[in-house]
Amino acid sequence: FQVSVQGQPFGHMVAEVRPGSDSIVYLEETEIPAVGLHQTATVVLDPRSLAVRSVYQNIRGAGQTAETRLAYAQGRVRGRAQSPDPRAGAPKTVEVDTAVAAGTIDMNAFQPLVALLPLAENASFTVGAFDASENTVRTLTVKVSGAVDVTVPAGTFPAFRLEVNGTPQPFVFFVSRATPRRLLKIELVGQPLSFELVK
Repeated sequence: FQVSVQGQPFGHMVAEVRPGSDSIVYLEETEIPAVGLHQTATVVLDPRSLAVRSVYQNIRGAGQTAETRLAYAQGRVRGRAQSPDPRAGAPKTVEVDTAVAAGTIDMNAFQPLVALLPLAENASFTVGAFDASENTVRTLTVKVSGAVDVTVPAGTFPAFRLEVNGTPQPFVFFVSRATPRRLLKIELVGQPLSFELVK
């Protein structure tokens, strides 16, 4: 994916799904050199239920390095979460040992799983997603607000437009209507930043 600000390329995001017999691993790397941001995330999923098993995230930015390591098991998420905090001069650290309801995903798992929702025009969904930086479960609402054609560097595709709310920053996701569905574009509502599929 190309990371663009007001249509100008500023960085990239690479996402990969590695399926296996005992796990599905989602890998993501984002780099925006202009703001000194480098972020990697690894999410391990159960191949049968797609339940999150573990999350590892590393963020370098604001002159800080922050790591998050979480394990999901038996209705709880445990571990330690860090996020850069420019005001404090050191990463914000949260110790996590929190009960989560069945079906709760991690915020880092939303992006690879959103294309698996049974998308159709006017459909809407509610997803519980654990936000480690705040040690809380957010209720995300996903509404299919239309079927459109979207143009990205990889080409022009028929897509579903998804409005995602429930996070501090609302998003718009564009997912291909053709199957197997894939993420084509992400926009931050009210911001000039977008992620667009290159290949």
